[in-house]
Amino acid sequence: MKLKSVIDSPCGLRFCFEALGLQSGYSRHYLLEKEMIVSKEDILSVYSMVESYRMVFGRQDNKVTLQTLQFKLQGLKDIEQTIKKLEFGRVLDDIEFFEIKHLSMLSTDVLEILQGLNLDTNLNPGAQEVTSILDPNHLRISSFYIYDSYSDELAQLRKKIKMTEEGDYRQELLTHSYLLESVIRRDISNRLIPYTQMLSDTIKELAETDILVAKVVMMDRMGLTFPRITECGFMMKGMFNPQIDSLLSEQNREFQRVDISYGMEPTLIIGANMGGKTVVLKTLALCQYLMQFGFPVPAIRAEMAVKENIFLVAGDGQSEVKGLSSFAAEMKSIDEVIRAASKTKSILALIDEPARSTNPIEGTALVTALITVLWDKNIPLVLTTHYNIDSSHCHRLKVRGLENGKMNYGLCESTDKDVPHEALNVAQSLDISKEWIVQAKKVLKTNLKKK
Repeated sequence: MKLKSVIDSPCGLRFCFEALGLQSGYSRHYLLEKEMIVSKEDILSVYSMVESYRMVFGRQDNKVTLQTLQFKLQGLKDIEQTIKKLEFGRVLDDIEFFEIKHLSMLSTDVLEILQGLNLDTNLNPGAQEVTSILDPNHLRISSFYIYDSYSDELAQLRKKIKMTEEGDYRQELLTHSYLLESVIRRDISNRLIPYTQMLSDTIKELAETDILVAKVVMMDRMGLTFPRITECGFMMKGMFNPQIDSLLSEQNREFQRVDISYGMEPTLIIGANMGGKTVVLKTLALCQYLMQFGFPVPAIRAEMAVKENIFLVAGDGQSEVKGLSSFAAEMKSIDEVIRAASKTKSILALIDEPARSTNPIEGTALVTALITVLWDKNIPLVLTTHYNIDSSHCHRLKVRGLENGKMNYGLCESTDKDVPHEALNVAQSLDISKEWIVQAKKVLKTNLKKK
């Protein structure tokens, strides 16, 4: 699973990607093509690199060096096609030589910065050899030119051209010089062929550096943390959603952080509308994706397990193209979770208010059955609902709800199988028409008496 295939998941992954602050467009493309990491060791390896860079660039005396490095990385361009052309034995033109020269000089500069800070990198010092081929006069300018030093014959010919007036003879000299330059271009291209793999690796390694530095900056700016990776189970202390946190900050409001933990037993989250259940579910998905693409997560402290696949079923899945209603699309998505759970236990299922668009009697039956089916398959499941679910296979959490007229989005343990009846109170807090609220309370009172 590549990042680009889940970047627009409704959990807020796109926001984090855009907030990353990569210096190069190539780095963005490179990151989107990355596969999700499904190995604990590989994630820890990435985290180790991020932490080593963070320890260095977190120091105040390295801030200018960090800015210099970021400025350098802005020069990273995608020249894969030029390198392939070289690999296939084609003769490069001056613009293509410039691209390779610029890349090799950029690599050398970045390597020098990182080595000066004693930071590990896979950048190849052999890039300096490429620079020497394309910069025989050691001028250290990124533009390319067929210098006189490439050929004594060409140097002498150019002197003659300068001393010769316009005419047929001068035209003959110019034609001869063009032919010599063509021969030199072929010779330079041949000399560069052995470096094609190194050049291709250099582009990727510079993108890795860009991503690594961007993670460091984002981690400190957003207050992210490295989770402890476990074999099973999940715990988040002070979890928050960066996108919503940013929106609230613009309104001078503060995001209420949430503590949550779950294991292999299905976890049911209940609570009133506007209680933040969906936000919790989406943030859980966001955290899982971030960890498995090598990013720190939005929390004070975290413990997480690596999964092979992540399923987030949330929102209106109506598909006009496929001719599916929201209910049908949702059922198809949940069925995909069940089928995946039948093949492997290494998945995480996060399902927001399943069957909410059908009648409560059938909806309750569907949700209860879903919990039983996934409990039997022994996979981690977190599910939000408004239905009264009578199942012994659940770990129950509820949103604390309205307290003194203010919504408390925190979660607490719940042994009550009934969902909270707070919708009318929430509606009243929104200054909804009193006539409507009063009438609704009468209907509710009547219905409760009938039970």
